[in-house]
Amino acid sequence: MPTINLAYVAELILKYARKYAYFLAVFFFYTILASALASFVASFFIFYDLINTFINHFSSTSTDPTILKMFGLMDCLGLIQAFNDTKSLLISSVLFLLFRIGFASFLKYYYLAISVAKPLVK
Repeated sequence: MPTINLAYVAELILKYARKYAYFLAVFFFYTILASALASFVASFFIFYDLINTFINHFSSTSTDPTILKMFGLMDCLGLIQAFNDTKSLLISSVLFLLFRIGFASFLKYYYLAISVAKPLVK
């Protein structure tokens, strides 16, 4: 009659439980990192939209002579047209910097998570 080696079965269960715990830790780590990057991008677009709305609002509907003079001078100097022409460049450069910061923090936290989870996987 065959016998079941309970110690071996417990060792196998523990081995797969460690691998499953490692997989869950890595999955949640990637989820948190992706959500942080998404929040960086969303906050940038919200901030950019607020600045653009502010400029459009004050340049078109203001009755204060000081603000009208300021936007008139900015328009004469070409700053408003330059801002409108370089919006895409501004967006792409800030997004590149945000993703660069996010990728650097991703690598740092990835190696930290790997070093913490290394004892779980033999």
